[in-house]
Amino acid sequence: MSRLYLLSVILALAGQSLANRTRTPGQHARPMGARLVVVKSAAMDAYLGDTIKNSHNDNTWIGLDDINSPTHQFVWSDGSTLTSSDYSNWERSQPDNPDREQCVEIRVVFAYSWNNHLCGELKHYTCEKEGVLILASYYRCHIW
Repeated sequence: MSRLYLLSVILALAGQSLANRTRTPGQHARPMGARLVVVKSAAMDAYLGDTIKNSHNDNTWIGLDDINSPTHQFVWSDGSTLTSSDYSNWERSQPDNPDREQCVEIRVVFAYSWNNHLCGELKHYTCEKEGVLILASYYRCHIW
């Protein structure tokens, strides 16, 4: 089965919402049976970079964080752990600030590489869902 990728047109927090006034990307995605995108290949990473560049061209959350890890081990939204042998696209000197920056974004000014960042920042996000086709020309949707 193919995957459907949805790029938000709204901004959301990667971590917990502020006073429950703002929904997190995961809260937007779950009712649709989706999750924040898991990036396990250079091809997928390039696809996301191109999609971001051709749409809002702004920093975008992906489904990787170390929020629940006292050892700062990054975990994907599908529950798998990012290991040193897995594909990754960290910007040089990233990840940094492990006690404060626990969520991961694709950062435009870092040539679409990965950066760990404060989870409380509003950003676009990309979700994925099992589907029958991958949208080739319509990348943005409002996820509620």
